[in-house]
Amino acid sequence: MKKTLSSLAVISLMATPVLAMAASDSALIKGGALNLRQEASTDAKVLGQYATGTLVELVSSVNDSWAKVNVNGKAGYMMKKYLNEGKGDTTLLVRTNTKGLNMREAPHTAGAIITSYPKDTKIKVLQKGINWSRVLMDGKEGFMSAQYLSASASSGGSASYVQPKFKELETPYTAKLININGTGIVNFRDGGSLNAKIIRTYKVGTEVKVTALSTDWARVEIEGEVGYVSIHFMKK
Repeated sequence: MKKTLSSLAVISLMATPVLAMAASDSALIKGGALNLRQEASTDAKVLGQYATGTLVELVSSVNDSWAKVNVNGKAGYMMKKYLNEGKGDTTLLVRTNTKGLNMREAPHTAGAIITSYPKDTKIKVLQKGINWSRVLMDGKEGFMSAQYLSASASSGGSASYVQPKFKELETPYTAKLININGTGIVNFRDGGSLNAKIIRTYKVGTEVKVTALSTDWARVEIEGEVGYVSIHFMKK
């Protein structure tokens, strides 16, 4: 009888799907802006909408269609078919004007700091997001702010890049700066590229006049000065 019960228990465990994912699992949003919902249903309340390339933490698998996720520390549910879990292998360089760039346990500023790497350190990037990137260094996996990782070692002057094509707006509009990484500042650059020189930084909430748009960048005016800001760091 004991053997029979033991066998049934093993069979029961094998038949139960494993839903939980590793705490460090992550994915990139693909296919356009994706809703974060309160429940695993298209009828559930929308908690936020996130652009293609946003990196999200995978908490658990609900079913074949939905996953429980964290985005910048906010919990909710997203449709799996719009999440790309694949990893790549790109080498980028730390480009920051501070002492170093933190590697964190989670892709948001509340994530515990694992370690820090100085300027021009070569970083192996597994998933390159528009806000955070998943990285592998010295046998450790973690997350780094994507805006401080670049193919160029230069953070003080303009690096080589191709300026994207911009569409002039017939009617410019006003937007406010936001920071999807959770920090209080946004970079103002001299071109539409992460390799472009940072002219200065502005506080979140600063109003900008948007005069032209490309796929990922906006040409804006702030206090009479013209520069470029990622469209993901603005809210109309």
